[in-house]
Amino acid sequence: MATSKFTYVFAAINRHLPKSRPVMLRTIATDEKSARERYAPDYDLIFSCRLPAGGAK
Repeated sequence: MATSKFTYVFAAINRHLPKSRPVMLRTIATDEKSARERYAPDYDLIFSCRLPAGGAK
């Protein structure tokens, strides 16, 4: 059985530039924890949404 993947979207602020504007970051992962791990070292993240990866059928 295949594991479902989702597109996770986060509002993010660069940790090294705290006065910068928020940006929206997207990544494909199987769960939110994995998605956050990709950006956590460099960004403070706020979860925005989870979308099915691959678009609508």
